[in-house]
Amino acid sequence: MNVYLINIEKGKLCVVYEGHWNKVTKIFSVPNTDILLTVSESNIKVWDLEYDECIKNMNEHASEIVFVYHDQQQEEFVLTID
Repeated sequence: MNVYLINIEKGKLCVVYEGHWNKVTKIFSVPNTDILLTVSESNIKVWDLEYDECIKNMNEHASEIVFVYHDQQQEEFVLTID
C-alpha cells in the first residue's frame, strides 16, 4: 500500500509515498516532469516529486482500475476502469 523511493547507490531509503488503501499495482513517472502516478485497485494518486507530496487523489472509482496507458506523443494518460 506504499511506494518506497530508494537510492540504490547509497542503499538508503529516501521517501515513502503512502496512503493507498490496497496494494499498489502500477507506478508511472511522467517524462520531463517531477510527477509520479501510483495506481492501486480503485485509487490513483498523483505525486509531486519535488515536494514529495500527493497533489491529486482520485479515489472515486467504484470498480477496479485494469489498464493505464501513457501516450507519449499527446503526453496524457488513458485509464480503463472495469
